[in-house]
Amino acid sequence: MSLDVQMESVEDFYQVYSDWCTAHDFPTLNINNIESIFVCYNEGIPIYACPFWSTASQMCMIGYIVSNPSPPYKGFKKGGLDYLMKGVAGYAKESGYGIMWTTSSTKRIIDSLESTGFKVGDKNINEYAKFL
Repeated sequence: MSLDVQMESVEDFYQVYSDWCTAHDFPTLNINNIESIFVCYNEGIPIYACPFWSTASQMCMIGYIVSNPSPPYKGFKKGGLDYLMKGVAGYAKESGYGIMWTTSSTKRIIDSLESTGFKVGDKNINEYAKFL
C-alpha cells in the first residue's frame, strides 16, 4: 500500500469527483463552488477526494468528502480517509490556519475525523445555506 495526498487542479479532477458523487447518490457541487480539491491516492489510483476552502481568517473548511466507488479490490481504500484528513490538516497548518472546520453525518467520515484529531463543535444542530 502506497498512500499519497495531492492538491489537484479542480478543472482536472472535477469530472472524476462529480462521477463519484453521482455513483454514491450525493449532490454534486458546481465546479465554480470548489476552490481547491485534495485527493488521496493508493498506488497512483485516486481513492478519496475532499474539497477545501480557504478564508482570509485563521479558519478553513473542508467538506463533501467522497470515495472512489470502484476500488480495484476490497480493502484497497483502507487507511486512505485518515491519511487524507492528516494530509489536508498538514497543508492547512503549514498555510497558517488555526482551525479546520467541516460537517458530516456519515459515520465512516465522523470516525475518521475523530481519529485524526477533530472535535465535535456542536450537537443537535441543522446546517443552513442560502443560495444567492
